[in-house]
Amino acid sequence: MFEEMKERGVFFEYKKGGKTLIGIDRDYMPLVSHPLLDQLERQGYLIAEKDEIEKVNQLLKEWGKGGYKGVVGFDKKLYVVKEDILKKYEKTLLEILKKERSFEQLINALSIEPFLLKAILEILREEGKIIEKRKNVYEVV
Repeated sequence: MFEEMKERGVFFEYKKGGKTLIGIDRDYMPLVSHPLLDQLERQGYLIAEKDEIEKVNQLLKEWGKGGYKGVVGFDKKLYVVKEDILKKYEKTLLEILKKERSFEQLINALSIEPFLLKAILEILREEGKIIEKRKNVYEVV
């Protein structure tokens, strides 16, 4: 795979200090590695601050990889979750939220990482499937 990427011009070799090193063409750099995309791929979700939203959108377009849903919340943060993870929790969450529940109750019921839960809740809220009745208290519409 490395040789193929080299032939395409993604990677190149160069000499420095008597050593042969490998470089990455600047045009491909965002596709190869970026901390935000690495986090998204590794964890299955991403919460980006207001000043990172434009960069994340650009990287996702350049990356050209589907299978993600994202929304900008009322707090001006971008929440992105892999669709398969969203599907994994959505049905259970909607069932639990037939009765209003606090964020803490949802964490305990699902044994889910708090930031992932927040991202899923923001997406479901934006899709109109749930409402935030009070701060950190949710229920199905």
